[in-house]
This record gives sequence, C-alpha cells and structure tokens, in this order.
Amino acid sequence: MMMNNPRQRLIFPALIVLGLLGFLFLFLQHTYAEIPVSLGKSVVASTVSGATYSAEKAVDGSIYTKWSAGSLTLPQSLTVDLGQNITVQRTETIFDDAASSYQYRIDSSLDGINWTSFVDKTSNVAASYPRYIDTGNVMARYMRITVSGVGTPGNFVVINQFDIFQSAAPLYLLSQGKTAAASSVFSASWDAGKAVDGLISSSWAPSSNNLPQWLVVDLGQNLNVLQAETTYTNKNEIYKYKIDFSVDGINWYPFSDQSTNSKLSNPRYIDLGNVTARYFRISTVGIGSVGAFPNIAEFNLYGPNDDGGSTPTPNPTISSITLNNSSYSINQGSTSPLVVTANNSDGSTTDVTSSATFSSSNPASVSISNSGVMTGVTLGNSTITASYHSLTATAAATVTSPLTITRLAFDYSTYSINTNAYRTITLNAYMTDGSYQNVTSSASYTTSSASVATINAYGSLYGNSAGSATITATYNGFSASSSVIVTSLINSISADISAFNVNVGSIHSMVITAHESNGTSTNVTTSASYSSSNSSMASVSSNGVTGVSPGSVTITVTYGGYTAYIYVTVENSSLPTWGANASIVPSGVTQTSVLLTWSGALDDLGVTGYRIYQNSNLLTTVSGVTSFTVDKLSAGQSYTFKVEAGDASQKWSITGPSVYVSTLALADLASPTPTPFSASTSSEIPLDISLVREDAEGGKLISKVRIEASALNKSINDASSNGNSLAAISFKLEDYKDTTVIEFPEKAFNDITTISPGLSVLIKFGTSSIRLPVSLLKKYAPPESGKLTFKIHSLTGDEEGKVKKLISPMKANQLLPSSLQFSLSANGVEIPSYEGIYVESTITITTDESLSLANATAVWINLKSGKTGFVPTTSTTDNNLTTFTLKVPYGGIFNLVSIEKHFTDLSQHWAKSDLELLASKLIINGVSNTVFAPDQEISRAQFAALLIRSLGLQSEGTVNAKSKFKDVKSSDWFAAEVQIASSKGLIDGYEDGSFKPLAAITREQMATMIYRAQKLVDHISNPANLDSALTKYTDQEKVGAWARTSLAATLQDGLIQGVTETNLAPQSNATRAQAGVMLKRLLQNIKFIN
Repeated sequence: MMMNNPRQRLIFPALIVLGLLGFLFLFLQHTYAEIPVSLGKSVVASTVSGATYSAEKAVDGSIYTKWSAGSLTLPQSLTVDLGQNITVQRTETIFDDAASSYQYRIDSSLDGINWTSFVDKTSNVAASYPRYIDTGNVMARYMRITVSGVGTPGNFVVINQFDIFQSAAPLYLLSQGKTAAASSVFSASWDAGKAVDGLISSSWAPSSNNLPQWLVVDLGQNLNVLQAETTYTNKNEIYKYKIDFSVDGINWYPFSDQSTNSKLSNPRYIDLGNVTARYFRISTVGIGSVGAFPNIAEFNLYGPNDDGGSTPTPNPTISSITLNNSSYSINQGSTSPLVVTANNSDGSTTDVTSSATFSSSNPASVSISNSGVMTGVTLGNSTITASYHSLTATAAATVTSPLTITRLAFDYSTYSINTNAYRTITLNAYMTDGSYQNVTSSASYTTSSASVATINAYGSLYGNSAGSATITATYNGFSASSSVIVTSLINSISADISAFNVNVGSIHSMVITAHESNGTSTNVTTSASYSSSNSSMASVSSNGVTGVSPGSVTITVTYGGYTAYIYVTVENSSLPTWGANASIVPSGVTQTSVLLTWSGALDDLGVTGYRIYQNSNLLTTVSGVTSFTVDKLSAGQSYTFKVEAGDASQKWSITGPSVYVSTLALADLASPTPTPFSASTSSEIPLDISLVREDAEGGKLISKVRIEASALNKSINDASSNGNSLAAISFKLEDYKDTTVIEFPEKAFNDITTISPGLSVLIKFGTSSIRLPVSLLKKYAPPESGKLTFKIHSLTGDEEGKVKKLISPMKANQLLPSSLQFSLSANGVEIPSYEGIYVESTITITTDESLSLANATAVWINLKSGKTGFVPTTSTTDNNLTTFTLKVPYGGIFNLVSIEKHFTDLSQHWAKSDLELLASKLIINGVSNTVFAPDQEISRAQFAALLIRSLGLQSEGTVNAKSKFKDVKSSDWFAAEVQIASSKGLIDGYEDGSFKPLAAITREQMATMIYRAQKLVDHISNPANLDSALTKYTDQEKVGAWARTSLAATLQDGLIQGVTETNLAPQSNATRAQAGVMLKRLLQNIKFIN
C-alpha cells in the first residue's frame, strides 16, 4: 500500500513502544548549549556606521542585531576584551551575508599590544553557512577578528555575532542529509530534501500558499537536540511558526511556539530547547505579506555528537560547482565542450564533468550532449545548467551566425496600443548578405517609461496607462528603438455641476459623465464611487448629495482611475422666527444713549446673533445677549431701532420687532464730569474704533473699521511714555465670518519717534486675535498720503473647497472648518513678507481627547502654487479649550491640522519620536511615504532647506535674483531656500564662491547654522564660558575657529551633544536623524513648538 500522506510515511510501528518509553526521559537530559565567554564583554571596532550598528551588537548574543563598519575601506577589525586571561579553543563568526565568502584572520593577545595568530583565513574563497567555526588552543584576554575581503565587492563588513568559546567542540549538525518530508512540494527542484542539504542556495517550496504548511525531518534515531535554526528564503519577511518533536511520528510535543512572532527572519530564526527525539516538524502558520510562500532554505537541528564523544573532524565536502566559463559564445553549427569543477570545503578542486548532468533552457538554439558538448543549432540565447550531487552551476550561451550583423530593426517604427492590452512585436537582425533572422526572443528590452508601457523578454508589449514611451532592444552589441503610443478609451470624467448649495434635509442630484478618446461620452453616475470630506455636514451616493448640517464639504467622485471634485455648501433653508408678542423695550434713556432689551427669537439650528438697526442702517451685531446699549446719540432726537435674528448658516429674519425712541433734551439733564483715562496701570490700552457694515460683491456684506489718527497717536504715546514694553493697544471686533478691513489713518505712524519695542495693536475677533507690532506698521506705512490696511477674511464656498482639496492628500484632520486669511497692504499693494518680523495670532477651538495635540500645527496654504507648509505653532489647553499661538512672518491663508506620520524603519530607532513629530508638522519628509532612512547622511542644501522650513520662511521661496554661489542654479530644487538662508545670514559659502550644496554637512557646520537661526529670532544665549563648554572634549582642537562660539552655545543650550562623553566629532558628517533631532530642539528652544 502506498503511503501518500507524509505523516503516514513517518510512522514506524516498531518504534511506538520504544518511543513512548524514550519520551519519559526527554526532560532528564543535562546537556545545554555552551555560553560564549565573549557575551556582553567590552568590544571596540575600527569604524562604526552609527549607534544602531555599534560594536557591542556583535557580542550581545542576538543574531538580529549587528555591527556594521562605517566605511567600505578594508581591512576592518573588531576587538573583544574578555576581562581576564582565558583559554580559548573555538570561535564562531556569523557574517550578515550568508551566501558570500569572507577573507579574515583571528589573532589573540594577553596585553592588547603583542598579537599571535589564532587562525588565518585570508585566502578563503568558500562561503560557510550558517557560521564560520575556527578552532585553536590559546590563553588570551583579547581576541581580534580582521576582515580583509568580502565575496561580494562593494558590501560593508557586517558581523551579526562574534562568539568566543573555551571548548573546542561546537554543537553537532544533526539534520544535514537526513530524510525529510513536507505537506506539499512545488516540484522536484524544490523538494523537502533541499531544506536539509546544507546549501542556502536551494530551498523547499510548497505547492500552495495556503497555511499552515509543514516540513518534517527524520533524524534516524532519538538524538539530543538543543538548538533549531530556520532560514527562510525571504530574509525581509515576518514568519509565524511552531516547531514540534516526536519520538514515534504520531504524538507531537512543542519544542518552540513562535506563532505570534513579529521579528523579521533576517538572517534566520534560532530556537533553543533540550529534548531527545527522532522527528522534528516546523509548521509555518502565518506570513506578514498575504499570499507569500513559506519557502525554507535550511532547517538545521543541533546537538551534542550522537556517540557522546567530541565532534569529529568532517571529511571535506563539496561546497559548490562551477563551469569553466561564466558565459559562452558559439557559432551556428559549431560545438564546444564543457568542464565542470567541484570546489571542496578544504580548498581543493575535482573535475566531475563525466559524472555531471546537463540541460539547456532553449535546446532549439543550444543543444547539449550527455557528455557536456554544446552544439549551436539556431541563432538565439540559452541558459546552460550543470548538476552534480544536488549542486548546480549555470552559464549563458549565445549562438551567433558566421555572418556579420549589420543592424537591428523592429517591424514597426511606431506601435499603437490601448491601455490594458497586449501586442506582440517582431525584431529582426539583418546580415551582411542581405538576409535577416528573427531574434525577438533572444534580445533584451528596456522601456523609457514603465508606467506607460512594458515589454517582456519574449517581445510582448503591454499598455499600462495613456502616454508615450520608447522601447529599445539590444542584441549582440546592436540596438534598435521604436515609439509606443498608449491610448485610453476613457480620458476624463466630469460632473454636470462643479459647485452648488443644498439645504439641510434636501438632496441635490448630479450627473457624472465619462469622456472617451473617440469623442463619445457615457453616463456613469450609478457606477462611480463617491466620498464626502465631512459626512456630518453632507452625505453622498449615486442618488445625489444630502444636506445634513450647515457648512462646506468637498465631494470626491472616482471612476476608471479618474477623479472629479464637487464643492458643496450646505445651508439652512428656514429663517429664524419671532413669537407673536415679540417686542423691544427701551430703558435708561439719556441724552446720548438708550438700553434696548428684546425677547428672544427661535431657530431650528439655534440663534447665534442679533443685528441691531438704527434708522434702517445696520448698527452692530451681538451674540449671546438680548440687550444692548446704544450710545453716541444726539440729545433731543428721535430714532427707530429694529432687531433681526440670525443662525449658524447666516440666515437672518425679516420680521423682527422695532421701537421708536426719543433721547432727552440738553435741558433735561446736567452734563456729567468726564473721567480721564489712564493707561499706566493696564497692559491693554483700549482704542475707540468705528465699524460699518457695507455692501460688497455678490450681495454680501463686509466690515469696514476706521481708526481716528488722534486716538491712535495718543494710545501709542501713552504706552511708550509709561515704559510698558509689552503694552497692547486693543480693540474687539464682531466676527461676522466674512471679511473685515481695518483702515489705519494716513500719516498716523510717520510722526512717531519713540516706540516701545514690544508695543503692538491687538485685534480681537470671535475666539481669535492678531497682534500687529507697531514697528511693523510704521515700517510699511506710506511715507506721504496713502492707506495702510489690514484685512481679515474667513474663506467659504469655492475658496474653502480648494483648501480642503489641498489638505485632503495629507490625510490630515482639519481643525478649522473655515480657513483664515490675513494680509497687510500699503496703498492697495499687499506686502508679501515682513522681513523677519513675526506677527502673533491666537486661535481658540474646542478639542477632545481623540485629537493628537502634540502633532497639531498651523499650516500656510498657497492656492496659486498648490503648496502648503509649517507655521511655527504652540498650544495650551484648559479643560476642552485649546489656544493655538501662531508666529507668521508674512500674510496668507492659514488653517490648523493634525497629522499622524510614521515610518517603518524607525520602529526601533533612538530618534523615532522626534523625527515622526517633525514629519507630522510638515517640516521633514522621508525618502518615501513609509521609509525615513535615519542613518543616511544629509547634504548642506538639504539641511538649509529644512532650517528655512522650520523657521516658517519657505513661502517666500521664489528665486528673484542671480545666486551669489556659482554652483547653485536657479533651476535647482533648493535654489530658493539657499537664497533665503543666505539673505538671512544663516549660511556662508566657500572662498572660491561655491556653496557645495550636495556635500555632506558636518556637525560643526550644522551647529553654526542652528546658532545663527537663534540669533535671527532674537533668542540667543551666548556661552557663559566658552572653554568650559568645549574643553571636556578631547578632540575640541579640531573645531574650526569660526565654529567655536556656535558649538559652545548650542552645547550649552542642549541643542547638540557629543557622540561620547569625551568626543565631539565636529568634522564628522551628520545624519538625517541627527539633523532632525537638532531642529526639534531648536524649535523648542525658540518656542516655535511646544
């Protein structure tokens, strides 16, 4: 009876009784894996590529950490101090690249000065998987490994573990060459035996990716196993697995359960235990990438020698086989013999041609006999494979013609193809006699744009997306090119309306049309996909948009890979209403004032404010009250007052109550004695203003605020003469959520000679404020006649829809439903930059625990360029009210956002929190959306750009003059940032007039730029004692004279630290992680972030 089930093949009834008895003794074994004497000992290296790959990682007992040399220069060395003289008989070295050969030597020393050779492998050419084991017998305190060569040129020297032992006997590899079975096998070339053949180049692969998949090894008898090492084919994948053991192949018990493992398999998994058994089974139960296969290159089981003695010296084994050439060229009709050489583990070689087997991937082009003789049949290419004892060697073979090729040519100079379609091309080689041969499947191909079109090795062309590309074929040193034009039947989609208003509770339909390249159009309304930027305001489906609550939302429509946007404003359809007995009651009438009190109105959204009209003219708007004192009236005059109610959607009633009032005549009341105002006791000096609501375009209203010159000058002089450096001339505005224009009087600032440094004009509106430095207003006030105006604008409708469209790709939580726009203008011309003067603005909003305030920041938005960026922002929270303080050196559009940004390669990095915080604030980017590359060096141009971005200056970034540096062109991506940094005095060039933008920035250069940034924002702290800050570092004499003050100051402020307690490394190149951490500390130091 044939046993098709692997478990059935492993059942041997005669062993059942003995197996069950043997299991009683499984946990009575007392043999354990030897602990290396090097574990956790002091170690130094010739070079280190960073803290993540320090020398200590090579002796920490974990193969998941590693020491990496910081330079490609060879040799590189690692020295371990064992702490005392110890007898050393064995070393085990695990290099990072298991498939590569390494040349090295290991020396020993008693004093760290005089060295004796322990082993010399400087001529080694064979890879030793899974570890290099070297034996000797020395008394030593210091052991040093020096690597002089790597099998893969250009690789860094990387050592996962360098273990030193007192005994000469390593654990014995028990599983190699033993019988293995599996749950399934992809093919004979991937059978279960490949996982125990001692070769990392071969693998067991199951026939299916359905999990679990298992592999069983039969050791042939019950053996003591202390360690299992599993090498999966993909080192950069996470595998979840379990290892079980059995004495009879029927009853299984756990050896190691890693079913919740979260570590990458790089370089392999090691599981320790202590059992005696015959059968061992590894079951893969999960893989990080869905659909991946659990291919295993090696499943190794280790234990003491099976006869209880010392580990025997193994006979030389064949480590690899090679062909006599790496590639062959043979004429059509000619023959050529092959030679196969076996490379032995002891360095010797053997000719095994007569015992090898051969195959050709393309026998129609290259045939090969059983004795290894190739014959060129037809023009083309093939891969020749030689096999011997489960080892293989391959080489490329090309059949050429005795005739000479003169040129290559495609069958068409231009190919047309639709997206998602294939087309086969033909490539011909033309000979000197005028004939040609089809070499389509023998050439190699490239495409200028894989996103448009790709071509495989067989000449099959595929259209990926609409556009054009060039395909190039190469064969025998000749090349040919052809154009490819890919067209799509659908080239765009559109909505029948791009923006509309909808009432709460109503639905507004729309029609979505797909436009095809042939001119036809199709209604795809029911097939398209829809989403709303805020479903609490509006929901959307193919039936239309339904208004939920007042506000502005963006509807995104997608179909066939194309996108259309619809901007929707949800309005309240009903007006506030008044009761039947609504009235206004006047009281406290004087010659110049009257108190008006009215009954409240009703609205389904709630009444948010009341407009008070005086003689049909809008007087003011109030919120949260039902009374108001009207002043500045004339004595003995009659007035008509009316009140109308408004709601959150700016709907206003038209049937509000009114009242007729007459003020007292002059004879009715004696004149009161005025009380003079004194500003000396208050940090805020109130300023009288007048606000008028005027008609604007589109039937809207705007607020015009006028300030009397005499009142403004008096307030400025009072504040300056009283010496209050933080005084503010303040006034409060009603926030109508539209546009307010503040007009400063002509020549108001021209006659001011003394201004207190911190004096400002504080404008309060709603829950926000803006503090304009008087020095800024004086700087830009027209010298003669002319207007200086400041505008505050709340974006709505299409404007806010464009903002949401820019913020949406950031995956950000937008905190302000309506963005705010500020601008300062002189004689109608907006001032783009305040040249280093920061204007402070506060915005208070309601927040809850779900919001990540640490990542929240203000951003500027440029609707013309489509760019956004960081604005220096701090915040404070009281209960559920959070006040954000912005510092902006220019006008523009601003909003508040909260973004969560993470990178996969920062999960264990020391700078993770700082780097992800800056990324969430739009200051620093990764090298991709998910990878940051923290230990990569950063260039001078990159750091200058980050510094400008951190200071919130990048929106000035237009190249408006020729660069002062000869190696910075206006077309360079960093040209604007370098120009700004230079104009602000943050950077200098070199004596030859260059900036060297692509050179790596050094630590002292970075500290100098940081120090200058502190000075720029007037937040500098000069080092109290230059010597005390630097002299503790043994390499402080390497600090350039130009950088000593900067380094001392940044050290004193905690913005930079030494690489060790005594080493400053001022001229070492800085990494992206170091630059990010320094910028974060700078921003906290100058109070640009919390």
